[in-house]
Amino acid sequence: ETGLLGISFVAYGGSGGTDATQTVGSAGRQRWKRREAGLTYYESPVFNGFQVLGAFSSGNRAADSGAVDATTNAKPRIWSLGATYSAGPLALGAGYEKHNEFGALGGVADFDDEGWGLSAAYTFAGKVKLGGTYLDRKWETAIGRTLKKKTWTVGVNWAIAGPHSLQAAYTHAGDSKGNSLVGISEAAGGGAASGPDTGANDWAIAYGYAFSKRTSLKLGYHRTDNDRNAAYEIGNINLDPTARGDSQSAWAFHIRHRF
Repeated sequence: ETGLLGISFVAYGGSGGTDATQTVGSAGRQRWKRREAGLTYYESPVFNGFQVLGAFSSGNRAADSGAVDATTNAKPRIWSLGATYSAGPLALGAGYEKHNEFGALGGVADFDDEGWGLSAAYTFAGKVKLGGTYLDRKWETAIGRTLKKKTWTVGVNWAIAGPHSLQAAYTHAGDSKGNSLVGISEAAGGGAASGPDTGANDWAIAYGYAFSKRTSLKLGYHRTDNDRNAAYEIGNINLDPTARGDSQSAWAFHIRHRF
């Protein structure tokens, strides 16, 4: 989720609508989880619970800018490959993604970013679902300089009884590693360079009640504790991004109805 009760912003950098053709240096690279305008996508049939997925972006910045094919970063691309397994109470996932030519148009280098992740979930007695994720990303920010970030999450969904449920999640973002002198916004919330105290810890808990299969509500609490040089935000409330080291908390009330 990316709302006030979602853990996406600390764990994965949230999600954004900027696609590969709009990437200009680090400004367009702040979201690893993206909504591409043009994507070629494939899902294999499911074989005994196992499935393979792949995608690549097909946008062409050169067509928009008038740049010739030889211009550096004129053709940024996203390549993604994943695999899932789901059978009975067990679900597993793995993925790899690479961003090619994500530097500034006509820049001195093309700058490639890459990341990989794992996920797992298990449902006990049909009532308690326990899951977790791990994500490892690396950005090239200058020639010979990189910024690395690792995050992990653990969460539980408990179908207590009848319409009642309880969800809780914990997220940890480690320090930004590497030798980068500049930051990527999602890597430390406020775009801090590689260095100590650039991580965060995040907690969320919510109670849910289902009035019917179509209508439900949720009430929850969310808190993000930033390290001294980080400025992650809850949801996308856009508080002062330079206020590094601050903690944030929020109560959220959510009603959903499916028409």
